[in-house]
Formats: sequence, structure tokens, C-alpha cells
Amino acid sequence: MMANTGMAHGDAQAIAQALTALIEEGEAPPAPAGTALLLMDAAFLALALVVAAAAWRGVRRSRRWARLRAARLPWAVARLLPLALPPLLLAEVHRVVGFLYRGRDVAWVQVCYLYPAFMVLLAATALACVAVAAARVARLVRERAGRP
Repeated sequence: MMANTGMAHGDAQAIAQALTALIEEGEAPPAPAGTALLLMDAAFLALALVVAAAAWRGVRRSRRWARLRAARLPWAVARLLPLALPPLLLAEVHRVVGFLYRGRDVAWVQVCYLYPAFMVLLAATALACVAVAAARVARLVRERAGRP
């Protein structure tokens, strides 16, 4: 058992006490009910599905988006910039978590272990943003070149 598991809710201490009770008494204590965390994880996973649906819609509507913005290229580029934020956050999420844990060194993989549902949502959002941005840029290039 790693001592740094479950940093958010003190799970390492509870696991150590349960293991001690299992060794000494031969019977494990009942597991605590974590319905709030379960509901939060379910909400994150449901949001990941919503993000996937929104990405599908964004890719499908990229032709219309490019047609409306082809005349004003700087404005179109400015409209694409917010789509870069989720991929950047996904790449640097370990630094954000390390800052929130008062400067501790946190590896990127550790964040996946600590917050798996959140990381699924963040990865889905980053992938969706990349897909929508790529579709919009491709359509914008075609529109500027005069091809449908």
C-alpha cells in the first residue's frame, strides 16, 4: 500500500486501519459508504458523454462555421483559441494538482489514479476540442481556397 494514495480524503489511513483490523481480528470492518463521491464520478462520466455529443455536433457544423467566418480570418483564429485550453490543461494538470497540494511533486499518472473520472472528462474534453479545432481549420482552409 502506498502512503500517498487517497490524498484528498485520507483513504490511506482508513486502509491501513482496515488492514490492521483484518490481521489482528481476522475480520475486516465494513466499507464506508461513499455515495457522494460515487455521484460525483457518475456526473463527471455523464458530462464526458455530453462533451462527446457536443464535439460530434461541432465537427458536423464546421462547414457552416467556416463559411460564416472565412471573410474575417483574424476573428476566426481568435474564436479557435479557447479550444486550446483543455488540451493545455490536460498536459499540465499535474502541475495544477501539485500547486493545490501545497507544492508537492505530483506525477501526471498519479493524477489519473487520484481522480480517474475527472481525468476521463478532461481527456474527453481535450480530444473534443482538438477534433473540433482540426475540423474547423480544415474547413476554413478549404473555404479560403474556394473549394467546397
